[in-house]
Order: sequence, then C-alpha cells, then structure tokens
Amino acid sequence: MIALTLGAKRVFRAVGRAALPEGEALRLVLGGRNNEDGGIGVSISIGRPEDTDGAVIHEGEPVAWVSDEVMEAHDECLLDLEQLGTGRVGLRWSAEYPHAPL
Repeated sequence: MIALTLGAKRVFRAVGRAALPEGEALRLVLGGRNNEDGGIGVSISIGRPEDTDGAVIHEGEPVAWVSDEVMEAHDECLLDLEQLGTGRVGLRWSAEYPHAPL
C-alpha cells in the first residue's frame, strides 16, 4: 500500500477539477530516477486509468490513480510533491508511513 500526503491529494484534486479533459485522470507511473538515491522514480502523467490502477481517494472522490507497477516498486512508502523547477513538480518518496494509505 502507498500513502500520499494530504497536500499532494489536495493539489491533485484541484488539477483534476480545473484542467483535465473528460475521461482523463492524473496517474502515478514509473519513470525517471528519484533525487534521493537514483532509484526508479514516480512520474505524474495524464491518461485514462487502467483496470489495474488503484484510486487515490480524497474526501470521497478519486483524485489520482496509481499504476500497479508503482504500487509494487514503492510499497509502504509515503509520496509527496516536490518542486523540480519553474512550473515543474514531481514526487518524492519516503519509507516512513505515518498517514493512512491512498
């Protein structure tokens, strides 16, 4: 199971309400390298959720979808948003798990 911080969930909800085409959603997928140890990173993409994706629920509604590959690679991690530069954000992870899952 993966957890997202409350701040990340709120940002995903705002983006989803304001900027996504009908039927599209924010998806967390494997991609790139993380900044902490160079391991496999998590990217944010826009697309249709796949049948194997897990929903990130915030206040009763799905705000993002997590690919099964991310769930497997980052099991029991906490994901939060990270500023990568002007107009760019990514996700950083921690093995700490103080929040409720997804």
